[in-house]
Amino acid sequence: FNFVFIDHWKNLYLPDLKWIEERGLIKKGTVVVGDNILFPGVPDYHEFFKNSKEYNSVSIFPKTMETTRKTEYLFQKDYD
Repeated sequence: FNFVFIDHWKNLYLPDLKWIEERGLIKKGTVVVGDNILFPGVPDYHEFFKNSKEYNSVSIFPKTMETTRKTEYLFQKDYD
């Protein structure tokens, strides 16, 4: 996929994202948008991206939405 928008049952955000990932549907350059991840909150989903070296995340609406892009490597020089 080029774009994934996640906005459904909060307890399924991370399991569904991982399900999509496991099937190879998220590749380098895919944009993932999660709605309401900080308020009302989806802490496991947010933490997953925060700690991932495969994704680069940016909050686009304070406290509610974050956009994440799949990267090949966060820091290319670390893998040369």
